Amino acid sequence: MAAVVARPVRRAGQQAGSVVAATLLTVLFLVVVPPPASGQTTPDAAGPVAAERVTIAFERGTYSVVSRTVLTKVLAPSDALPEGPGPFTGCWFELRGADGTIRYRRVIDDPVLLVSETAADAGDAGAAPGAPRLVRAATVPDRRIFSVLVPAAQDGDELLLFGSPYAPDARGVMAAPALPTASLEVARLALPPAK
Repeated sequence: MAAVVARPVRRAGQQAGSVVAATLLTVLFLVVVPPPASGQTTPDAAGPVAAERVTIAFERGTYSVVSRTVLTKVLAPSDALPEGPGPFTGCWFELRGADGTIRYRRVIDDPVLLVSETAADAGDAGAAPGAPRLVRAATVPDRRIFSVLVPAAQDGDELLLFGSPYAPDARGVMAAPALPTASLEVARLALPPAK
C-alpha cells in the first residue's frame, strides 16, 4: 500500500500561519504491518490478561515476596527450555499450579548478580597502547529487590525461581561461583490468590 503524503500549498509572498500546523500537514504516513507468518503469534496476540507484578527480595541467600500488585497487562509468551534432559544454566522463573503444571515460564537475566567493568592498569599485558583494558567483576550483594510479571495467581499456585545458589562464604561475604554452574531451584514462593 502506498503512503499518502500531504503537503501544504504556499503562494509566493505568503507567510506560514503556524509552524505547528505546517509541520502537521507536511507528512502523513499510513503504515501497514503485515500479519505474522503461519504458525507465529505476536506477543500481544492474546491481548491484555489479569496479571500480577510480584516484587521479590533476595537477602543473604534467601528469597521472599515483598509485594504483589494486581494489574491488566499484555504478557510475553511463555518460554520453553532447550530440548533434552539438562542440566541447564541460566535464570528463569515458573508459575506452577497446585498440580505441578507449568502455567507460565520466563527466561530472565540473573536478578541478583551485579556485573561491573573497570579499567585495568595501562601496563597490564595484552592491553593495546593508549586503550584501557576492561576487567569484568561479578558481585553478589547482601540484599537485592526485583520484580517479575506473571498471570494472576490461582488457588495453590507457586512461583519457582531457578538459577545459581548464592550463599555467604566462610567469611560471611556473599560470593558468586567462579564458573557457571547448573541452575537449581533456588526458591519456591507460595502465591495465594490476591484478595
